[in-house]
Amino acid sequence: MDSLIEFLQEYPIFVGVLLSLIVLLSVLLLFYLITKKQDRKITTTMQESINTVRVFVVDFGNDRATYFNKRDFGKRQSGTLDIFFRQFELNAATEIEQWLENLLADKKNTPTWFEADVNIERKKATFFSLLQVIHINREKEIIYLESHLLQYLTPKNQINKKMSQKARHPYSLEEFDHLFHRAKRKNRGLLMLIRFYKIHRQKESEPDIEKLLLTQLKDRVTLFLTASRVLIEISNMEVAVFDLRSSDFQIARQIARSLREYLNRYIDINGISGYGFTIGVVSASDFGECVDLIDTTREMAIAAEKNPEQIAYYDRLRPMINLDNTFFRKELDLVIKDKRLYVSFRPIVDARSGDVYGYFSYIEPSQSIFNNFNEIKEFALKTERERELFSVMSRNILTKFFNQRTSDKHYLFLNVLISDFQAISNSLSRMNHADNIPLVLLFDEEDVSMSALSSDVTIEKLTKIKNYGFDLGLTISNTELTMPAALYGTFDYFVVDEKNVKNIKKDQRKLNFLLSTLGKLLKYNKEIIVTDLPGWSEIEYMVRSGINLVSAEEIAKKNSMVVPLEIKKITKVNSFTK
Repeated sequence: MDSLIEFLQEYPIFVGVLLSLIVLLSVLLLFYLITKKQDRKITTTMQESINTVRVFVVDFGNDRATYFNKRDFGKRQSGTLDIFFRQFELNAATEIEQWLENLLADKKNTPTWFEADVNIERKKATFFSLLQVIHINREKEIIYLESHLLQYLTPKNQINKKMSQKARHPYSLEEFDHLFHRAKRKNRGLLMLIRFYKIHRQKESEPDIEKLLLTQLKDRVTLFLTASRVLIEISNMEVAVFDLRSSDFQIARQIARSLREYLNRYIDINGISGYGFTIGVVSASDFGECVDLIDTTREMAIAAEKNPEQIAYYDRLRPMINLDNTFFRKELDLVIKDKRLYVSFRPIVDARSGDVYGYFSYIEPSQSIFNNFNEIKEFALKTERERELFSVMSRNILTKFFNQRTSDKHYLFLNVLISDFQAISNSLSRMNHADNIPLVLLFDEEDVSMSALSSDVTIEKLTKIKNYGFDLGLTISNTELTMPAALYGTFDYFVVDEKNVKNIKKDQRKLNFLLSTLGKLLKYNKEIIVTDLPGWSEIEYMVRSGINLVSAEEIAKKNSMVVPLEIKKITKVNSFTK
């Protein structure tokens, strides 16, 4: 003991340094333990946020936002609206605020869901999120939202930072076309298309539920992605995984089966009922064009609905077996014989006269494995039954319109394809009511421009149709108007639809393109109809710009019957001309 005291007295500096070091190490250890505990708490909080649906009660009237986890209603927290919006990325916060205000104002065509990036735990992490409206109380200015965090999809603000991040977010069809040709040059590429469908198709679609379902499942599919295996968004109810580097069908089988097992387990655990899915698998090397690859893979997925394995593989050496023509023929028979077609109409308003000018007609399959009418037409063409299908479709629409219209001056716009030329010539002109209805046959610019027929032959056939007494319309899909001028001049109407009018209010560049296209069309001195306009401000803008014929859900929704238009709606459109 005495020797220790002597040592301490003899070396006081050393002792001081030693004690300082011990204190410093103690402080560092304490800091480490506290940080570790905070990190664990943050990790736990983030995991809870991911695995739990959060409910927000956004109260504009009292400038408050209350939130709680759906599984734990008792633990509620609240703050100002500013705090609520601050949890989102800056650009997203502004858009969400506008979206919520549009919902309170009951603006039609405002979606009941919104995709945004959400910051968790003081911006320690950012996740891709889907906000879903569950209730709106407009009287009290309160909106109830559910927030679904998606663990695997890349947040939108990180998509363009690097390709490895982009691989975990869906590619567009345009981007996929580029990837397809890149893989094909090396004789590689495998496409696995996952097709979700309603098990009971006689029930009406539930777009809000389907959006949430598909987004959640899309999030899970990203678990199977790599730097060379990417996600493609095909349609509202279809996504695909494309492997750029592989040509091994055995690998594709393993991936498809793993996807099937994982998605089935996820659907069972989460109690998702009323929806099923199938997978079609096709090698890209068997096809020259991306669109043919997608169509065939979709056909395989449809065929797989009758396969307990839920998967169908394409073999180019046995195409008839692949397409299971017997199965598809029976489905087409049901559509044609039982008239399993749902017809709807939407009015076109003439702003000049303040009256209904005519009606667009729409047709969709009902109680069928086909998701849309284009799928039916494609198979009818392959089996040479397009004339039979065209007759059933036309007769159905014409009869319904003739019996329900309120004026014999109302025009009926009927969507047709170049492949319908023969059916139009042979049967349409002889159908009941065809002579008693001012009929406009509405072609699509993309279909006309992609046709194998030369411009001269197309003009000749169109002129022949006009000689039967029908007017011709063309839906514009290309703002550049790339077809020959003589071909455009053959048509009596130009229709500019959703492809060209979407987001024109927010996107000045898109509005400029639209105005440029309308200017080019005006020189033909034909009637121009602008349809699918998202709101009243866009309708007013178009009418005041000189467009007299307009159609929109804001004016009148599609209806299974030809219903008269509300006087106040017609008066409002007419007021924009003054």
